[in-house]
Amino acid sequence: MTLLMLAPTCNFQIEYPRIAERRWGKIISFSAGHLVSLFVMAFVFFQHIIPKCKAGLVHFELNDYPMMISTLFGLATPCTYLWMGIFFWLLHTWMNFWAEITRFADRRFYSDWWNAGNLSEFWRKWNYPIHHWLVRHCYYPLIRKGVSSDVARTMTFVLSAVFHEYVIIGIFRSVRFYAFFAMVVCIPLINL
Repeated sequence: MTLLMLAPTCNFQIEYPRIAERRWGKIISFSAGHLVSLFVMAFVFFQHIIPKCKAGLVHFELNDYPMMISTLFGLATPCTYLWMGIFFWLLHTWMNFWAEITRFADRRFYSDWWNAGNLSEFWRKWNYPIHHWLVRHCYYPLIRKGVSSDVARTMTFVLSAVFHEYVIIGIFRSVRFYAFFAMVVCIPLINL
C-alpha cells in the first residue's frame, strides 16, 4: 500500500510512461485540492455523521427498530458525501499529486464509474490501479490455467473481498468480516 501511495501504480513494469518535467502549477493545484477535500470530509464527519450517530445510539440501545432504520437512512446522505470525498481525495488529488512529483504519465486512476450501467462495470471503473492489478495477477493467470471466465471473475472478486477485509481488520483491529460479506453478496450481480 505504501508503494501505491508514493508511486501511483500497482503493477511492476520495466519502464513507465513519464512526462518531461514536473508542472509546479499542477502540484500546487493538487495540494490545494487535497487540503480542501480533507477539510470538507472533516466537516461532514464532525458536523453531520457524529451528531446523527450520537442521537441515534439510544434507539440501538432500546432496540427501537423503526427509529434505528430512520437513523441509518439519516446517515445515508452524509456518508455518501464522505465516501465521495475519500474518492476525490485519494484517487484524484493524492494520486495525481504523486504522479506529478514522480513524473508518472499514466494518470488513469479511475474511469467514468458514475456512468456505469451495472455493478460489474462500476467495479471495473472506480479504482483502475487495483482493478488492473487483480486482472493481471489473478484473472488472467486463472484463464491461462483453463478456468472458465465466470469462475475466474468470481475468484478474482473473492480475492478482492479478502483484501478489503484485510484493510478493515488493519484499521479497526477487529475481525468481523463486514467488508468481505458486503463484497461477496455482490458476486451474483457482477456475473449478470
